[in-house]
Amino acid sequence: MNENVRGIRFRSTILGLGIGIALGTAIGISMDNLAIGLGIGFVIGIPLSFVIRQVRAPMEYPAGSRIQLVIAIFVFMISLIGTILLFTIEMQSWIHILIGFIPALPALFLMYTVGKMITSLDELQRKIQTESIAIALAGIFVVATIYGLLGLVGVPQLNWMFVPIVIGIFMLIGKLWTMWKYR
Repeated sequence: MNENVRGIRFRSTILGLGIGIALGTAIGISMDNLAIGLGIGFVIGIPLSFVIRQVRAPMEYPAGSRIQLVIAIFVFMISLIGTILLFTIEMQSWIHILIGFIPALPALFLMYTVGKMITSLDELQRKIQTESIAIALAGIFVVATIYGLLGLVGVPQLNWMFVPIVIGIFMLIGKLWTMWKYR
């Protein structure tokens, strides 16, 4: 097995597990049981990594930016899980509020990394990314509006932790759509 195949397998495994853990964290928070949610995330993430391994993305990013993205996602997920675990400790409410801001710095680093990666793309690839972001924005706007209105008639409200997952799903749909459109 050559070095390139090993790298692709490693990256796809990390990406699949990262998506699974993100989804599992959101599920665990909604169920008030983080351990079960993370278990579900691993069960989803492992098969997802095999699916990701088969997909060939036409995006050409600089070599170090992919590693920086994986690190940014990993640090963000660790800070998110750490924050959730810190919320279980009995403290004064103002300390809990401060703890809630812990994931903000890793989230900013993640946004910076994604922005830097997009600016390194050529014109067509940048257009594909921009259109996928536009589709995600439109999708989350429609879903949030409908779900907010349904809340007025008694549908239980979800935790805000689901919003980034919905955005990610819509970005994936948008990226697949625009990649198909410009094939």
